[in-house]
Amino acid sequence: MKAALSISSSLLVTGFLALSATLGCGGSDGKDGLRGPTGATGPAGPMGPAGPAGVPGTYGFDGGAPGAGSVDGGGLTGPTGATGATGPAGPAGPAGPAGPAGATGAAGPTGVAGPTGAIGATGVAGGTGPAGPTGATAATGPTGATGPAGNDADCYGVAAPTISAVTLSAGPYYTYKSVTVTVTATGDGTLSYVHLGGDATFSGTGSAVTLTPTSVGGPFNFAVLVTNGCETAVRSYSISTVARAYRMWVSTTRHNAAIGTVADADTICEEDANLPTGVTTAKALLVAGTARVACTSANCSGGTDGQADWPLLASTTYVNPSGQIIAETTENGIFDFDSGNLSHAVATSGSRYWSGLDTDWTTLDNCAGWPYASSGQCAVGLPTAVGTTFLSNGTTLATNTSSLVCVEVPAAE
Repeated sequence: MKAALSISSSLLVTGFLALSATLGCGGSDGKDGLRGPTGATGPAGPMGPAGPAGVPGTYGFDGGAPGAGSVDGGGLTGPTGATGATGPAGPAGPAGPAGPAGATGAAGPTGVAGPTGAIGATGVAGGTGPAGPTGATAATGPTGATGPAGNDADCYGVAAPTISAVTLSAGPYYTYKSVTVTVTATGDGTLSYVHLGGDATFSGTGSAVTLTPTSVGGPFNFAVLVTNGCETAVRSYSISTVARAYRMWVSTTRHNAAIGTVADADTICEEDANLPTGVTTAKALLVAGTARVACTSANCSGGTDGQADWPLLASTTYVNPSGQIIAETTENGIFDFDSGNLSHAVATSGSRYWSGLDTDWTTLDNCAGWPYASSGQCAVGLPTAVGTTFLSNGTTLATNTSSLVCVEVPAAE
């Protein structure tokens, strides 16, 4: 490439000299201007202003004046100068609008709990809240095992038993009123009793049993069942009230009027051979001065003021040794002869007993309280009577002997 360039230059010079000889000597071409240095690449940013123009190259010298030489086409244009350095950045533009708010940051961790405050005073109790809803019904329990199959053939044509009658009758009143239950049933079957309620016991078997309460009160409920293995007949009964009854009897021993005190008379009753089974405490039915008084007014019309250590209880049933009801006392603890006679006498035989009573339950003559004077007269009653002569059947000499009417009283607790 350099050899080729040298040849071209020689040819150019030779041609130029030949031309100059013909036309005259013209000026030589000017030299090419120097290439400016390449400017460094500026950083990205706004375009800077144009750099200054490169320095122009020098012109060639003119040819000689003689001869009109051809006009020189001028020297070659020098190369473009290097790009100048990037000018300074222009001023900052105005601030753009604010961007949208960023998302809310995550919540910070919970702080440490503060110390527990003092317990406040108890508030007033709130009213009772409404009842809660009814709980759900529990699941049905499993079905029980199937019982053995019955033999229908055994019951075919078997008539059901019936209970045609149940008779209740009061028994002896020695402790609590007992009731005899008598059942009349038709058809073959087994009779049984079921105690349904109340303090009572059954005794005996078969068609007649005894129901005996073990406490005062009622009602006492029971059922009668008759079954033949195929059918069962049932009837239920209730005894509304069973009252406690107390006993009265006549002493076997007889004494003159020198009995002593009322306590001595009571001892005679408690030690008597006729003391009924089960009785532990007894008193004599008699009056003695102020130590034992029934009524201070006729038939206790003025109430029980003045009544003292009297053995008969108020509103209580009394029975004789056979269990027969004598009578029920009034609220003042006496038998009401104005309303009628006694239902049964205390005794069915026997002579008079020491009472000291008049026919209206007031004191008639008690031989000065029973430590009598030998010539005194003392009031006596008749234990076989059902009228007022039960209380007073005249008087008899203190030296005569008579029995006592004794009364069961509640045992001391």
